[in-house]
Amino acid sequence: MFLIELPDPAVQIERIIDTLDSSMPGGHAVVSINSLRVPATQTLGDSGEGFKYAQIRLARLDSRTVCAGLEPVPAPMKSPHNMR
Repeated sequence: MFLIELPDPAVQIERIIDTLDSSMPGGHAVVSINSLRVPATQTLGDSGEGFKYAQIRLARLDSRTVCAGLEPVPAPMKSPHNMR
């Protein structure tokens, strides 16, 4: 996971995706990233661990929705790289 300043020529928003939630438009998009260079100072966590971090975050969101009495999100999928 990383942070970068935008606009950056290596990052292109291909299109905005419509969602069912009209209260927060513009939060989803198809993004292409080509030849992006990210300095170590702009990385979040360890290199190669972004998928794991995202899954942990999704699990926390799922727990909060259950506590709030809302429908939980589906269980996160395992990374094809970590399946054994």
